[in-house]
Amino acid sequence: MNSAGDEARNTPSPSSSRPYRSHRIPACDFCRRRKSRCTQDLANRPCLLCRLHGVECSRGGVQTQRSQDVTRPAPAPRKRIPKQQRIQQTTEIRTASTSGQNAASIPPVGQINPTSVADTTSQENPRQGGHIVGPVVARDVRILDQYMSPVYNLAMSHARPNPYSFYSDDPNNPIVYLKVPRHRGVVPQGNGTAAFKQLETVEKILDPNASELFNLYFDIVHPAFPILDESTVIEAYKQNGLPHALVCEIYAVSLVSWDLSKRISATRRPRPDVRYIWNLTVKALHEDFLAPSFSTVLASILDLTGRPITSITYNATNLGRTVALSQSLGLNHNPSTWNLDQRQKSLRIRTWWGILIHDRWASLTHGTPPLVNRTQYDVPLPDIDALLVSKVNSPGVTVSDDDRLQGAQCFIALCQLTEILGGVLPLIYDIQLRHEQSNLRAVRRFETNLDEWEDALPSWLNPVGTDFDSSVPGALSLQLSFFALKMCLSRVALQESARTDDGDDTEVRQYYRSRCRKAASAVVQFVVSLQPRDLNAFYLPYTAYHFSSATTLILRCALEAENDETARECVAGARTLIDHLRKARDEDGWDLAEICLAQCETVVQQVCDGDYLGFRRRNTESPRSTRQDSLIPNPTMNPSGLRTFNTPSDELGAMDTELTDPPKANISSDADPLHQQQGSDGQAQPANHPQDMSSAAANSMAAFNASAGTVPPEFTNMNMFNQQSDPAGSIFMNPSFPDLWDMLHTDGYGSF
Repeated sequence: MNSAGDEARNTPSPSSSRPYRSHRIPACDFCRRRKSRCTQDLANRPCLLCRLHGVECSRGGVQTQRSQDVTRPAPAPRKRIPKQQRIQQTTEIRTASTSGQNAASIPPVGQINPTSVADTTSQENPRQGGHIVGPVVARDVRILDQYMSPVYNLAMSHARPNPYSFYSDDPNNPIVYLKVPRHRGVVPQGNGTAAFKQLETVEKILDPNASELFNLYFDIVHPAFPILDESTVIEAYKQNGLPHALVCEIYAVSLVSWDLSKRISATRRPRPDVRYIWNLTVKALHEDFLAPSFSTVLASILDLTGRPITSITYNATNLGRTVALSQSLGLNHNPSTWNLDQRQKSLRIRTWWGILIHDRWASLTHGTPPLVNRTQYDVPLPDIDALLVSKVNSPGVTVSDDDRLQGAQCFIALCQLTEILGGVLPLIYDIQLRHEQSNLRAVRRFETNLDEWEDALPSWLNPVGTDFDSSVPGALSLQLSFFALKMCLSRVALQESARTDDGDDTEVRQYYRSRCRKAASAVVQFVVSLQPRDLNAFYLPYTAYHFSSATTLILRCALEAENDETARECVAGARTLIDHLRKARDEDGWDLAEICLAQCETVVQQVCDGDYLGFRRRNTESPRSTRQDSLIPNPTMNPSGLRTFNTPSDELGAMDTELTDPPKANISSDADPLHQQQGSDGQAQPANHPQDMSSAAANSMAAFNASAGTVPPEFTNMNMFNQQSDPAGSIFMNPSFPDLWDMLHTDGYGSF
C-alpha cells in the first residue's frame, strides 16, 4: 500500500496527460470503481469519463461516494469501512434508539438474530442467525434458563454460551429464539456478501442516476407503502451499509417511475432495460436467501411489489418462501411487549402487514389459497405514529409531510381492507365449507363490515365519495382494491344464492346478477375517470388482474342478461374498458393494462358482434337446473380415459332412458353442447349439434374458442381436453372465476 507521500507523487502533473495503464499515475477513483480506462486528454481538466458523467475527478483513494447528478446536493461521503465491520453492516439495518435506552442493549433493526438485552455475542457474529422456538417448547426453555443459571433470575448466557435468546419476559408467552447458522456450505462470492456482483452491474447501468432513482423510491412508493424504515435506510445507503439485494430491489421497483424525475430527465438518459434489471435483481434476491436475514424479508416484499408483472409462478414461489422466512423470524407475533425499542416494533409490524397484503391479494387474483391462516398471527394494525416514526427530510427526497401523513392513513385503510378480504377468502377456497352449507349469511356479514370500513374513512379517502382525492399516495390503488373486493363478494353471493331453496327463483338470480353488473361497472368507470397523471401514481401489481376480472364478469352479465338492451349495455361497458386500457398502454406506456388486453381484448371483439352475441345468449336460455351441482362442473373419467363433465339429469329427456337405448339422432339447440351422450356400448359419444347454424356463426364460434385456447367439440372430433398445453405453463384459476371463464371460452355452460 502506498503512503501519503507516494500518493502525492503519483498525482498526474497538470501539464501532462496520463499514459495508458500507468502505474505511476493511477486512474481516478471513479474510473477505478467502474473498472474503466481513465483517459486524461486535457491538462488541468477531469478525465474524459468524469467529464462525460459530470462527476468529480479525484484520486484520493480513501473516500467513495455514489455517482450522482452535479445539480443535486451531495450527501456525506461514504467512508471506507474495515472488511469485518462492512460484512456485518451489509447484513444489518441499524437503527438508533428513540427511547433513551442504552444503545448497546438494542439489537439492530435488520438483524436476524433476536438477542436478549444482555446477550450481544450474536451481534458480533454475522454468520449466526435465529429461528423462533414454538410456544410449547419455549416455556420449557424459559424455566430451564432460570433454574440452570449460576445466580437466581440471571440468564445463564452470562456464565456460559446459551443456544437460546429471549425477547419477552412474559412467563405465559415467552418469546425464545434458537441460534442457528445463517449460511449453508456455499460461501457467497464477490466481496463476501450476497448479491455484490449484481449490485455492481446494476449501478454501472444506472450511473449517473442511481442515487436519484433511490430517492425516487421514497417520493413515489414509500409514502403509499411504508414498509422500510426511511431514515435508517437512507443513512445506511449513504454509508454503503445497505444489504446489496435490498438496494437492487429499491432500484428495480423505482424504474417504473423513471420518467417522473426532473433530474433524471435532465440527463436525457433513456430508461434502462427493465427486464434485464429485474433479472439481475431476482438473482440477487436468490443469493440473499442462501443466508437470509430480516432484510431478506424486506427485499422480498419489494420484489412482490415490483412492476411490470412477468411471472405469476415466480411470484407465487417467492411469496411462499417469504412467508416461511417471516414466520421463522417470529414476525407473526405481536412485538408490543418485547424488549425492543419502539422503532424496531414498528418495523416488525409494518413488515408483517406488507407480507399479509401480498398474500391475500395474490390469493384473490392468482387463484391459490392464502398461505397465512387468520388464526395464526396476532400482530396489531399499524398506527400513524408507528408509520411516521422514521420520516426524514433528505435533500434528495421531495415528498411533503402532508403526503406522508395521508399516505400513512391510506396504508392503514389498506390493511383494514385486507383483513376483511382475509375473511372472504375461506368462502372461496375452503372446499368443505363450499360443499356443506350455504354462506349467504357470511357474505352479508362481510358486506356489512365493508360498509362500516367505508363509513369510517375520511371523506378525501372514501372510494365512492364526492370528495375523494386521487392525488393522495396510494388512494387510487386503494379505491380499485375496494371495487375488486365488491366484485368478489358479488360473485360469491351469486354462487351461494344458487345453493339455497330460492336458487330457482328468476327474480333472485336477476337481483344478484344486477349486483355483479354494478360491481363490474364501477371498475369501468374507474378506468374511464383516470387522467394521464393518475397513471403515474402508486398501484399494487394486482391492479392488472382486477381489470381482467371486471371484463370477464361484465361479459358474463351480458350473456345472462334478462333482455337484449341490458346485454348491449354490458358489452358496451366491456368495450369501453378495453379501449381506455389500450389508450393508456399505447400513449402512456401503462404496464398494468397489458394483462387485461392480452387476455380479454379478442374476446370482447368477438362478443361485440351482434349476431354472435345473440347466438350465445340464445344458448344460455336452455331450461336447466340452477342448483350448485349444475353450476360447478364435476370432472369425471369416462371409459376412454378422458375427462368429461357430468350434466344434470333434467337437461335432456334422453337421460331417463336406459343406457342400452340407442342415442338420439338430434338434440335441440337449447341443449348443452358439451353434453356427452351414452351409447349402447356405454362409451361416451359426442353430442349431435343443430344443423341450422349458419356458416358465419360457426366460423365465428370456432375463432372465438380457438382464441381462448380451447378446441370446440362441435367442430372437431377431438375431446375438449385434447389440446396442446401452454408452453409457458398453466395457472390455476380462482374457484370463483372459472364458471365465468367457461361461459366465454366454451359453448356449453350453466345458467349460474
